[in-house]
Amino acid sequence: KIKHETTPEATQTLKTKDYYKKCMEEKQSATWQNRQALPVTPSCWLATYDASNARKYSWDIKFEGVSPEVRAYFEKGETVLKTAVLPYWDLDPKALARSLDAQPELKLDIKFKNRDKLVDVKLETDKGVSDFKDMPVNVPVLDGPLSN
Repeated sequence: KIKHETTPEATQTLKTKDYYKKCMEEKQSATWQNRQALPVTPSCWLATYDASNARKYSWDIKFEGVSPEVRAYFEKGETVLKTAVLPYWDLDPKALARSLDAQPELKLDIKFKNRDKLVDVKLETDKGVSDFKDMPVNVPVLDGPLSN
């Protein structure tokens, strides 16, 4: 099960942005005030893009019959994750320790917050749970910002 959605915080933050305010002004103009759609302007395009951008990701996955090749990809991803979260290492070591058996289960929740500057990541496997709170989105290990 994979679910991507926005958050109430993101909706409130959008209302404070200049392009949203300008779009709402444009919507009240004589040309657009009697139409249901938003104006076709750069500010409204940015507001629509921002509003539709997911800020919360939830993945609940059960794998069946993992091949050696897929297992190798998972192990590489695990190594990158461990490196990226090293400064925030409040980790249940069993959660990442050989979590790849024949039918691994993975639950991953990612939530961007504070104007997309911080992220909470919760990783749950059949071996345990790791929860990383308030990690900066700009992760230098990955040579730039994580983006949603």
